[in-house]
Amino acid sequence: MHKEALAVTKNHSVFITNILENQKNMNVEALTIIKDQVKVVEKALENQNATLKILSQSVTMSQHQKNTRQSRRPLFTARNTPLSKRSNWFHPFTKYPHPCHLCQYYGHSFKVCPNIQEAFLGACRQCWSLEHNTKVCKSPKRIPPFKDGYRNPTQLIESLGNFSS
Repeated sequence: MHKEALAVTKNHSVFITNILENQKNMNVEALTIIKDQVKVVEKALENQNATLKILSQSVTMSQHQKNTRQSRRPLFTARNTPLSKRSNWFHPFTKYPHPCHLCQYYGHSFKVCPNIQEAFLGACRQCWSLEHNTKVCKSPKRIPPFKDGYRNPTQLIESLGNFSS
């Protein structure tokens, strides 16, 4: 009887050891994922800081170059689509903490992206057909139909020139 009890106890011990080892492995994987996410957030913050620095330098240089009361010309992300803190911006604000899946600007969702040609708003985001939605699309992915002159955030910042001191 004692031998059976010892065998059962040993089996339970092995079982519990396996559970603990699996839990440890899951915790290690979770920590690795969290570390990767932290790196992504840190990189995003670095990009935001660099953007703000370039924009502030751009405004400062522009003010020095223009010593007049002329209003600043707006920047455009595409033809007739101004960079706007209300709906088309570099950094998160209001209820849009993530960039648009299509254009990478903040302040709007892909459903109302101001950088997409209006005829394609509401179209399938996979193939840009107006006949079905993305969930049922079997067509290959196509480049979004951006408005003429569209520049993603990086291209727009680079177009401002080199402002390093």
